Amino acid sequence: DTYVHRSGRTGRAGKKGVCVTLFKHTQDDIIKIIERTTNNVMKRIGAPQPIDLLTAAAKNCAEDIEKIETKVSSNFESVANELIEKMGAKEALSAALAHVTGYDNAGALKPRSLLSSMDGFVTVQYSGHKELFSASYVWGALRNVLPPNLVESVRGMSLTADSKGAVFDMPSDQLELLEKKIESGEAKSFSICTELPEFKAKENRGGRGGGRGGFGNRGGGGYGRQQSNRVGGRGGGRGGGGRGGGRFNGRGGGRRGGRGRF
Repeated sequence: DTYVHRSGRTGRAGKKGVCVTLFKHTQDDIIKIIERTTNNVMKRIGAPQPIDLLTAAAKNCAEDIEKIETKVSSNFESVANELIEKMGAKEALSAALAHVTGYDNAGALKPRSLLSSMDGFVTVQYSGHKELFSASYVWGALRNVLPPNLVESVRGMSLTADSKGAVFDMPSDQLELLEKKIESGEAKSFSICTELPEFKAKENRGGRGGGRGGFGNRGGGGYGRQQSNRVGGRGGGRGGGGRGGGRFNGRGGGRRGGRGRF
């Protein structure tokens, strides 16, 4: 109700509007609940890439340039002609736009992950033809084309909704070998991701050893795993509460559970 109330303010009094919702990849399940409840499908887009910001800045700059009066711009003609002779008209204007917008060095174009929005990472997509029941097959495919140290640099492996692919992040400075193998056809199942696909919903898993964590008095040994924002935990002691993650956090031990906090 709170979400609908706040997002609805973008289209009041018969006007139309666009609501932009910022969320982390780990909160995708919450977005799906909102979609089901409101009977509305949200278009998912990744964080703006440096090239997107550069393009927007250049367009804004071009609009401002068109507004400059000739009696002002004419004072720059002699220098402009010198640059055109040295660089060419297109190159000189492009360089001028880069300087004015602040994108005048390669460091300003540092890649950014579509998956996690982390600078210095690039999102890669694996596309297969058969259903994947876990990400282990994708890890195996990576090991077939990359050395162990590069495979270990992979972060955020997530299966796609159609269960035939996955996306993950790699540091941009370690991407060169994979790009070469994609180009040569050795890693044809991989590609640099330009748009995020729908993700497969993660399932709750029972723990090893039958342990139940959380805040109840039914503890036990072993591990219990559940998704964040739900009760999860690691049991401790007889009847212990466990140490959980997500919304409910508790630290168990002894016969009656232990301390807990919300």
